[in-house]
Amino acid sequence: MRRRGGWALGVVIASVMLAAGGACTAKKQPEPPAKSEAKSEAAVVKVSPSVVKAIEALSTTDPQIALRVYSLAAEAYQAQGQLERAQQISEAAVNAAPNDEGALSRLLGVYQQQGKHDQAIDVGTRLIARHPDNISYTQAVANAQFAKGEVEAGMATWQRLAQSRPDDAAVRLKVANVLQGQGKGEEALAQFEEAAKLKPQDLSVLQQLGQAYVANLKPEQAKQVYERILATAKEPWIQRDAGRQLLVIAQQQQALEPMLAGLEALLAKTPDDLMAHWQLIDGYVMSDQPDKLLTAAERAVKRFPEDQELSWRLVTVYRQQRNWDGAITVLKRMVDKNPADGNLRSQLVQAYADAGRAKEAVAVLEASAQHDPRNPSHQEQIAELYVRANQLDEAIARYEALLAEATDEARKTSYTVRLAQLTQQKQLAPPAPAPSPPALAEQPAAPTEPAKPAKKKRR
Repeated sequence: MRRRGGWALGVVIASVMLAAGGACTAKKQPEPPAKSEAKSEAAVVKVSPSVVKAIEALSTTDPQIALRVYSLAAEAYQAQGQLERAQQISEAAVNAAPNDEGALSRLLGVYQQQGKHDQAIDVGTRLIARHPDNISYTQAVANAQFAKGEVEAGMATWQRLAQSRPDDAAVRLKVANVLQGQGKGEEALAQFEEAAKLKPQDLSVLQQLGQAYVANLKPEQAKQVYERILATAKEPWIQRDAGRQLLVIAQQQQALEPMLAGLEALLAKTPDDLMAHWQLIDGYVMSDQPDKLLTAAERAVKRFPEDQELSWRLVTVYRQQRNWDGAITVLKRMVDKNPADGNLRSQLVQAYADAGRAKEAVAVLEASAQHDPRNPSHQEQIAELYVRANQLDEAIARYEALLAEATDEARKTSYTVRLAQLTQQKQLAPPAPAPSPPALAEQPAAPTEPAKPAKKKRR
């Protein structure tokens, strides 16, 4: 029987591919599993309407083979965006095997894609009846109910899941987020609190609880949660996020300045507290104190010169304050430590260009070209720097060299267009005024003769 079933499936798949004009060769198929799993096959099988007749012919003799091919065809139609055909195939599969969970699940997915909410609710409800604690089926039905405007029904669907899985923090969080989306902040907060009780060490749960406290204007509770996160988190980005949230809470309570003063006092005693440095920097950004921000950023980088993220923040501060020399100094140090980092070199070039120091920018790009001689982007940047410096002859020469070496048609077209633009720009540029001879300025003024009295005309 297994041999006949495998042969029949191979025949159907081969007929499907021939009907679609495919050139692939059908492989011998294993015995079909209980659930439809045809990801790799559906990627190569191209279906046509004639496959339906073949499936219907098989459905009376070998239902398992028919379901297998139904699944292949429906998935292929879905992948091609032919949702009506996918729906027809999926409905036919459910009609052939009304109790097959794989067929029902496939039909539910098709209805969801089509936005057919009533049908999705009907099929999803049948699946929930079998698996009342399944999150995916519950979410599908609830989303369809919300889309129809049946808010209370959607909430009831989620509440039933929460009742069937009272000790599941993930379900609590799902319900909490749904409640929050419906504007039911207090009810959502209760669910977040329950989730935190179930998973007291889960930082992601605590983060959501802290956000819920902030949203519900409970700053003291939020502060306790974020202090707990700050004390227990190992990942720097989680610590920094908690520190920023504490600053936001302090700002809401009009207590930001005392908090910043406390951080300054803390750093005076423990200057190696990296998170305190970050909190001060973020706090001075929030309070719009550029001078103190610059001092805090410079102090932090001086204390932690190897921390590249801090160095980047200092570069940003310098740029915001148009302190190009400061930005260049930090970027040069970063490039020296990471000479192969192309992004750092690009930032240094930009800083030189912003400062009007085109020659130094070109020198950095020339060094980059030595590290990566086959990359034409370095020469392109050099040419554009010459354009910014209004040295059009040099820019044109660079683009001409690039055009001569280009093998890619797209690049050739791009260089040709740019050369035409620069040539026109050069022609339209006003001629530079001729310099005055310096001898004219050094010559003494010619002595002037006294004016002679005008002669009177005789009458």
